Amino acid sequence: TIGTAQLAYTYGMSAWWFTLGAGIGCLILAVGFVAPLRRSSCTTITSLISNEYGKKVGVMASILSAVGIFINIIAQLMAAMALVTTVFPNLNSFIATAVAMLLMALYVIFGGVWGTGLVGIVKLILLYLAVILGGVISSVLSGGFSTMYNILEHGTFFNLFARGFGVDAGAGLSLILGVLSTQTYAQAVMSGRDDNAARKGALISAVMIPPIGVGGILVGLFMRISYPEIVAKQAFPLFVLNHMPPLVGGIVLSTLFIAVVGTGAGLSLGISTIISQDIFS
Repeated sequence: TIGTAQLAYTYGMSAWWFTLGAGIGCLILAVGFVAPLRRSSCTTITSLISNEYGKKVGVMASILSAVGIFINIIAQLMAAMALVTTVFPNLNSFIATAVAMLLMALYVIFGGVWGTGLVGIVKLILLYLAVILGGVISSVLSGGFSTMYNILEHGTFFNLFARGFGVDAGAGLSLILGVLSTQTYAQAVMSGRDDNAARKGALISAVMIPPIGVGGILVGLFMRISYPEIVAKQAFPLFVLNHMPPLVGGIVLSTLFIAVVGTGAGLSLGISTIISQDIFS
């Protein structure tokens, strides 16, 4: 959410590829991969690869997968740092990141898969309300989408391929492949009560993820018009601080922080499972 608003502040509609790609990936996961993953009885994707192609390939896949997830965790930490330092401008970036890391670790240690699932539902509801509210407020304050369209340069801000077809199509494809090959998503599917529940969860995700990107984009475009000199990563947090009622803004900022920590924790749980099950063992 924070990253989408950040990218929309700089490139507009092309920021949608993050949530659009994730939604398409979840749809493919639901249609083609839920049953085979659950039938395999493997705890990780890489152990499934190892069973099919041998231990050496499995270890290589485990290391590559762990590195990929680790990069995603860094992205969550950057979002947490942007959020915390916007609210507390005098706080050191290192301390803000360290606090986020500690909370992610506690989240995994005391919650596990069940904890990330339960808090994930609460996080989803709060996040949806926050993004819808942000999208509505930004549209009203800017005079509507048509006003944004008239003010901002069309070729950059209203083009799904503003950064170039290769970059933006590649971003969407990387999200689709990421959903299908990342332990975090597989773990959610494997932890489902049964095949039907796992498939339903993936389908609901496919429907609900893309609209969150739209709300983030509207906020990013509004902040581009109203605050052209700010650091892009602060677009969403500053919008909440400056344009939402204090009580509502506090709830939204808390929700964003929970979302960042929860997502990072889910990724951490995935990388921990791979390291413990597929590398150390």
